[in-house]
Amino acid sequence: MSSTSDDRSTAPTGPSAVDLSAVRDAHGLGEALTDQRLRAGLSVRDVSKRCGIPVSTLGGYFSGRHLPLATRPDVLRDLLSALRVAPADQAPWQTTLRRQTTSRDGSGQRALSPYPGLAAFDESSAAVFHGRSDLVAQLGAVVGPGGPDDSRIVVVTGASGSGKSSLIRAGLIPQLEELWTHGTSPATGAESLDVLVDWIAQAHGHARVVVLGLRADYCGEASEVAALLPALRDHQVVVGPMTPEDLAEAVALPAADLGTSVGPGLVDILVRDCLASSQAGLTSALPHLSHCLATMWTRTTGDGLTLATYLEVGGIAGAIARTVEEAFTTLDDDDAERARHLLLRLVSVEEGVRPSAATQALADLSDDDRRLVNHFAERRLLTVDTSTVRLSHGVLIESWPRLRQWIDDGQTLLLQRRSISRDARVWESSNREEDLLLRGSRLDAVREWSPEARLALVLRERAFVDAGAALSDRVARARRRQQRRIHLLLVATSAISVIALAASAGYVNANHTLTQERDQAQSRQVAVTARTIDQTNPSVAHQLAVAASTIAPIVEARSALRTPPPRHPSPGSPAPSGTAWSQSVRPDT
Repeated sequence: MSSTSDDRSTAPTGPSAVDLSAVRDAHGLGEALTDQRLRAGLSVRDVSKRCGIPVSTLGGYFSGRHLPLATRPDVLRDLLSALRVAPADQAPWQTTLRRQTTSRDGSGQRALSPYPGLAAFDESSAAVFHGRSDLVAQLGAVVGPGGPDDSRIVVVTGASGSGKSSLIRAGLIPQLEELWTHGTSPATGAESLDVLVDWIAQAHGHARVVVLGLRADYCGEASEVAALLPALRDHQVVVGPMTPEDLAEAVALPAADLGTSVGPGLVDILVRDCLASSQAGLTSALPHLSHCLATMWTRTTGDGLTLATYLEVGGIAGAIARTVEEAFTTLDDDDAERARHLLLRLVSVEEGVRPSAATQALADLSDDDRRLVNHFAERRLLTVDTSTVRLSHGVLIESWPRLRQWIDDGQTLLLQRRSISRDARVWESSNREEDLLLRGSRLDAVREWSPEARLALVLRERAFVDAGAALSDRVARARRRQQRRIHLLLVATSAISVIALAASAGYVNANHTLTQERDQAQSRQVAVTARTIDQTNPSVAHQLAVAASTIAPIVEARSALRTPPPRHPSPGSPAPSGTAWSQSVRPDT
């Protein structure tokens, strides 16, 4: 294993100026820790490097969602040292923490629960993690020290809700003297795995071990990934159902660690109902059991955990549905609609695959969405870290009928939104290239969504869709402009053609008129000649009259034809050589 550098040796900067007397609950203590962090000028990641506590766990401490256990004062001590609180000034902080884990007010009602509910156990709650001692030992042996070149991947497999994450974070990690936490930004499973494989490959002279939690129904797909085959074959730990004895420890011992009793016979009833729920078809009843115990804890008084409280919260089967339904029905209509889209964003839907929990980046959420995230996170239905939010457990999907109905009713919309989400991430990471925007029928389908349906999109996805729509509109406008130009060009071409045809027709008409006028002039001249010689040479006059009428049948030519031709040539008037005499004339037209 490798560890990051630790600068805990940095000297504290002096006494804390934070007023702890005003702290009344877990959120107040979280605010006090945040105030101290800001006074020290540290980011959450800075604090994580200084004390070795993961960023996600610190996020819970600073928000007040959970706090270090009073039974593990060393955790708070290390945190305060990282926040530059001098050892001499840490006692009030320890006292305040014990006060929060003992009583929230005079009623003795417990403020912090040793049961994480739908969330997983982590390093901060390792002291109350019970019922998995044999499996913790098995995993520790698989991960345990090897040779300097023994870098490897270890896979922890099990059904959804079987306790994989708790086993790794609360069972395995506290065993390790040094821990290197490899954090990655939200990415696809393949991208994250590539990062981890590269990290293992960079080991020089010391072993690096990556422990992955893998849901059992994804083992088939995982077996197709070359990097995971050695782990699935040689370094796999399977998390199976807990035995009745293990369940009894998980129920009774966390309460006993904090000095709270469990009523007579209640442990047996909880174990019996948990096993019955598993046999009735729940993927795993452990999250239901943990949530039921956490809900009971918030209602516990001096009598400890009792059967009456168990029945009041709805038992193992009904506790989750009752809690989330109560949280939802307190919202007004507008927030209820926003919450529906927000919660559906936290569900991953794929064709032919059972819906599962998904992670959402906080940076993509609106202020209204973040307010709703806080609403559900306060009830431990959502888990929030410094940059993401997710369902506290996937069993929410199958346990809350309303959410299940939303998924069934909106299957097509959810599939479209998931596709848009993937495309929007690629578009964002590629400097928003226009070639990656939605087009055609896919864009048309999204543009037909109702305004309520568009609430399903987060800020980046809305920007992605809006950019695609804007590009489509620009292309459409350009196409219309081009079509108008083509239309105007066709109109202009047609007009030019008409003008050309008209000019050609005018030319033809003018030419025809000139020809007609010339023929008429010639015909008139011949007709005048015929009339002139009509008395002296009637035969030739008649022939000229016929010729004039042939050239152009004008009035003068027709008038010359009225004089009948002689039957015989006049004496002394020989017929012109080569002329054929004829009495037929062209009909008068």
